[in-house]
Amino acid sequence: MQPQRNPVARPLRGAVALKCDVAATQRPRDWVAWRLRGNFWMLTILEKAWVVLQLQLYTIYSAFYWIFQRVTEAVRVFNGTAEIPDGKVRMLSIVWRYKLDPEEIAKRKDFVLASGHFESTELLNNSHWTIYTIERDYVLFVLLPEPVYSYNITEYPFIFEALFERAIAVAEMKRTEFLKFAKQLAAQPQPGTVLYTNTARCGSTLLGKMLHRPGMSVCYAEHPALTVLSVALGEELMDESEVRELLHATVTCLRAHLPTGVVCILKTQSFEARLVPLCEGIPNLKHIFMFRKKALLSVEKVVRR
Repeated sequence: MQPQRNPVARPLRGAVALKCDVAATQRPRDWVAWRLRGNFWMLTILEKAWVVLQLQLYTIYSAFYWIFQRVTEAVRVFNGTAEIPDGKVRMLSIVWRYKLDPEEIAKRKDFVLASGHFESTELLNNSHWTIYTIERDYVLFVLLPEPVYSYNITEYPFIFEALFERAIAVAEMKRTEFLKFAKQLAAQPQPGTVLYTNTARCGSTLLGKMLHRPGMSVCYAEHPALTVLSVALGEELMDESEVRELLHATVTCLRAHLPTGVVCILKTQSFEARLVPLCEGIPNLKHIFMFRKKALLSVEKVVRR
């Protein structure tokens, strides 16, 4: 999902702009999604049939998901568990997961979730939990088999794929509880953090791998929590004050389980540069903006998107 609006992001105080003429690496694209992006008529009959089949399967999945969700909601109302109590999260097991395109923005619909039980929010104060997606009223976390810092840019060039594929369980938290939870984490010493934004096709993944130094820094590439907030801002799904509040809480959660001596680097997608002005006031945060040599055209494209 590509946002249409992109306000020009002003740099943070002390921001550094990096110019790079490294050859850009092309992100691998999902086969079905590539065919749907204006290439359908170039396919053979068998390839077209496969694309149509994939779309039909996704339609069936969407219908099943809608029915399952309505039944689950009705059961919760009947049992008196529709509302999550204060100080609690709803623990949910994953029955099934499905995406038509691995690059789709992270959302609740990616998982079919069995109705679960309540646990204390303190359960999420653990390095195996990280944010998966942010909605207007709820925030979803996923449980991972390894600590979240294992999913760095060296091992996973795009962390959103790993979070979808490796998730063991999901925790649903009310937005108000999420803000309280982040405030508690913020009371602890915060590691130095770099928000690393860039233009498209500038070799940013390569530089991100260079910046990731075990024991010194951890670089996360394209975390879906930041992507969701950028889209919400660009599409005006939330107002600026809401996104700012959630962004500050999100950065706190993403870096919470790193030692204070280790730098947390949050590499973003190009359109997430619109979040930079909203980062003012986040402790221990610096900003890097990377662009290609002779990059004026590249920057102008980002601004127009």
